[in-house]
Amino acid sequence: MAAGIIVQNSLKVLTQNGECQIDLCIGDITLLDRKDKVDVIMVSAFRGNYAPSPTSVIGALERNLGTCICVHSLAQNKAEDLRNLYSCWWSHPLPDKSPYKRLLCFETNRFGRGRPQELVGDVYRCLVPILNNEDGTVITPLLNTGDQGYGEVSMLEGMVVAAVNWMKAGLPLRLLKIVIYAKLVDGELVNTAVVKDGILQKSAVKNFDKVCDKFAELKERYDSQYLVPKLPCEQVSVVEPLSNLQLPVQEAAFEKKEEKHIGVYVYYTFC
Repeated sequence: MAAGIIVQNSLKVLTQNGECQIDLCIGDITLLDRKDKVDVIMVSAFRGNYAPSPTSVIGALERNLGTCICVHSLAQNKAEDLRNLYSCWWSHPLPDKSPYKRLLCFETNRFGRGRPQELVGDVYRCLVPILNNEDGTVITPLLNTGDQGYGEVSMLEGMVVAAVNWMKAGLPLRLLKIVIYAKLVDGELVNTAVVKDGILQKSAVKNFDKVCDKFAELKERYDSQYLVPKLPCEQVSVVEPLSNLQLPVQEAAFEKKEEKHIGVYVYYTFC
């Protein structure tokens, strides 16, 4: 792990295909070391707005990594654009000097078809063709919580619950790193210029302690030797090529509710 990122807590997910892991990290997502290179970095944006603002991950990527991670430029030549269906698009392979192989952008409208914490499962749906049945690693901030202003705790829960369900359904996402922005010096948190209730905070996340507590709660719910969650499973969808109809789903845990064919893929909805 890079010096600019530390792991605050980890959740292990036991699946039929082996163990997966979700890390809650603290630090600067743009300081990931190249030796820790990941397959995908996720970012979020309002639909069609990639302005590199001083408080956004999109802005930090451009400032710290230069033109190789200019989201506005990447958006002009997308590898795949599924925004109308799943609110996501992703880039072609990024330059070798980047610590990320591809960028996936999750876009929502101010007045859209649902709240981001309800739609965030779509990012994992889109990882199916990106990872292409190969084990993968992904790094992401708390999506939609910066300039877009959605609740940090609810977004964390939506991202973790969806990730667990997709991992258990067979998505080969071996490691998901969710990074809370904070400034680190020699691996230690230092105060930033964020003030809450008159107190200088250690993280730009307004509800830092509540986010950490929620992750610990989710860890208690999902982290163990159980193949199914301790609570009733949430709805999960699986996308498979038509040529491979053997579903990577634990049938004892999920009941198929819907099957839909779109192009060369077939989508199964379970709960």
